[in-house]
Amino acid sequence: MSASREIGGSTDALAASQLSYFAASKLSLGSETVSEAPVCPKCGHSVVGNIFCITCGMPLDNSSRTYSSQVQPQGIPSGPGYVPMPDVARTTSISRTKTGMLLLTIGFVIRPISYLGIVAIGLGLVGDLLSIIGAILALLGRKPFGQRHSSYTIYSVVIYLAGGTATAIGTFALLFADFSIVLNRTSLSAQQQALNSAYSEMLIAGLIGWALIGIAFSLFTYALQNSTGRRLLYTAYVTMVAVYGFVFYKIFPQVAGTVSIAFSNGAYDSAPIRALLAQQQQLDLLAFIPAVIYAIAYYQVYQSISRGEIPVSTPQSIVSS
Repeated sequence: MSASREIGGSTDALAASQLSYFAASKLSLGSETVSEAPVCPKCGHSVVGNIFCITCGMPLDNSSRTYSSQVQPQGIPSGPGYVPMPDVARTTSISRTKTGMLLLTIGFVIRPISYLGIVAIGLGLVGDLLSIIGAILALLGRKPFGQRHSSYTIYSVVIYLAGGTATAIGTFALLFADFSIVLNRTSLSAQQQALNSAYSEMLIAGLIGWALIGIAFSLFTYALQNSTGRRLLYTAYVTMVAVYGFVFYKIFPQVAGTVSIAFSNGAYDSAPIRALLAQQQQLDLLAFIPAVIYAIAYYQVYQSISRGEIPVSTPQSIVSS
């Protein structure tokens, strides 16, 4: 009988001990002991086992979590091969941007070679293709680098499209005028006037278009550049505008005289126009100067990303955007 009482007393003592333990809300999670279940300090939502709040997106660490209820925390997946999903998305985006910067650097250097003539046009198209792929990759990977960079990349794409549209309209206007002359559907005086206007419009559209494209080139990585890189962007843009301004200055005054010579024999002779276009292409080779400066600036961004100097934003930008 006394033995039964002793066993009963021991059982009661053990139950009281367990009740006291749970009443104190001491719950063990790995090597960490917490008093209550963690909640987001910003919105109060339960964040058991999370590295960020799934409600408001606030990044969390051990110091920023608060605890409010006696709920057993869930286990956090771990192991040598485990990488949280926000980190996977972040790493992928950073890799895309880094590759995009490298492709854009190569494209800047190769693109002006197309001005050397018909043979070099194919290499220039390769440069264009690399630049397009690089821009797409950088656009897709923009989010980890902050809202400012993300916005600038969108703006730069819009500005680039506007500039490209302007140059394309000017070029097609000249081609259309030349095609109309071949069809011989108007008088010589009307053809001469149309060709003169089309060539002049092409030069004006090209000057405006490349000025816009230069802004797009500068804005695309502006938020990622250090002070040296930004100075390079300024220098490249001023040089680009100066180059195409010089081309306009040299070619525009010759348009009217060249078109007049092309019709001087009572019929259209395209040789003078082709000669003027060839002269313009030679002057366009000066665009290699700003292209190299842009390439250096973009390559600096590539190196900074490779060294881990940027980005500086938190994984929240990947999840919440």
